[in-house]
Amino acid sequence: MLAKELGFHVQLVRQGYPDCKAVYKMGNGRYEEVNIEFEFRSSGFKCHLKEEVKTDFIVCWVHDWRNCPPSIKVLELSRLIQSGKLDALPIVETKSEQSQRHITHSHEEERIYDLLKAIALDESKVVCRRGGDSYLQTPFHQVERICLSSNKALIMLGLCFGDTQRQAIAFYNSSPKIRHLENTQWKIRPGFHVAFRSQGLISFESEDTEHYLQFWKANVDRIRQQKRSEVQAYFEWLAENRVIKMTKEAEKMLKEKFFDTKMSRLNMCPGFSLEFEIAKADELNDSKLKGILAEKINEALTVVALDGRKVLKQF
Repeated sequence: MLAKELGFHVQLVRQGYPDCKAVYKMGNGRYEEVNIEFEFRSSGFKCHLKEEVKTDFIVCWVHDWRNCPPSIKVLELSRLIQSGKLDALPIVETKSEQSQRHITHSHEEERIYDLLKAIALDESKVVCRRGGDSYLQTPFHQVERICLSSNKALIMLGLCFGDTQRQAIAFYNSSPKIRHLENTQWKIRPGFHVAFRSQGLISFESEDTEHYLQFWKANVDRIRQQKRSEVQAYFEWLAENRVIKMTKEAEKMLKEKFFDTKMSRLNMCPGFSLEFEIAKADELNDSKLKGILAEKINEALTVVALDGRKVLKQF
């Protein structure tokens, strides 16, 4: 209940590190993905300092960590409640606090963020990710994010359908059709991967895109979490049906990432991605780019007969 008052839109809460992933409203109108840890005392976070995933916020009841790194913002709930600040507007970082968290974006990253905001029906649904790319949060069950990234003069548009088990079930139940995108500039890629809770672990290659698509349309009921004792048989089934390539490297990764751990289950996620590249984007004005992006997003959404007008302005 306090998340909105603190300026957060929670995307995920889990057991594991980090405790929470959320979208945070910055002082300059930007929305950015952040990692949050919950502690009773802020000093309890010290054991996570060596984690590879960077933490942006600690939400605690008591802030007792005197040497807390300046890159981590601490929200001490007992103080905020006592001061009455939680009854005011959402807490927004100052420019000084943002600089302490090293929030910097290149000109290219700023451009793709602004482009996505310019075509989005609701600008508040556009989020800047830590890596510099941006995405538009959608209301669609089949694909929840429309992503945009850049690499010098190249802008890349991506839609990852079925990125989670829940999304995959919705995607394949929607009878996806890709024939109209064949022999076009769209890159169409199967994206089967496995995850534990919300953490992606391993991705697998597939040879035949159409076969992959038809297989999962016919086996939606098999898109579900597998117990540890079921995982080996599940992968043998996929390999026998030529859905994934079970290479020696894939077997090694599966052993290291799952079988050699204490994980009790795996989420099976038969994703399906569409990617479109706009070359020499630096030579195109923003008006032209907006038109191209809107056209291609609408084109991609027709794979499962989704209406782009629900997320895009009309051009």
